[in-house]
Amino acid sequence: MFNFVAEALYLVVATLCAWAALGSDSRAADRLAWALFAAFFILLAVSRGFGLEHTLTDALRLNAREDGDYAVRRTVQGPLVVGTAFAFVAICAMLAGGRARKLRLGAMRPLAVAGFGCLAMGLLMILRIVSWHVTDSVLYRPMHLNWLFDIGATLVVGAAAIFALRVRRDP
Repeated sequence: MFNFVAEALYLVVATLCAWAALGSDSRAADRLAWALFAAFFILLAVSRGFGLEHTLTDALRLNAREDGDYAVRRTVQGPLVVGTAFAFVAICAMLAGGRARKLRLGAMRPLAVAGFGCLAMGLLMILRIVSWHVTDSVLYRPMHLNWLFDIGATLVVGAAAIFALRVRRDP
């Protein structure tokens, strides 16, 4: 059931980002960014619908078993998970610091927020694909933080697209 809801939400956000791209009177780079965000969420919907993340995870696991690397997979998974978490925390700290406050209201701020949401989704995908037992125990149990992060990042991008559309309409 969650997959269907997530796919629908991804497509709604993709539509909002496309509207932000098409309805924009801002710079070409901003329109391109909104179009890329729309494409990203379309790809997420397709990936979720066809189970591509799980297929990739299973393929990586099978490859590790065939190559005899499955027993030492944590030597790769651990640094990747730590690096992903570090990247996310560093980006949050940068945004919470002076850089985010320097952005003025207008077309640029929603774009930055949407970019942050897409980045969070990308990092979450890396964590899910790596599928390290410790990470899985945090993401999938007991509160399904995976769902919280997934839906939260998606809603952040959608809200940023709505805000971008409203900013352009307001005088």
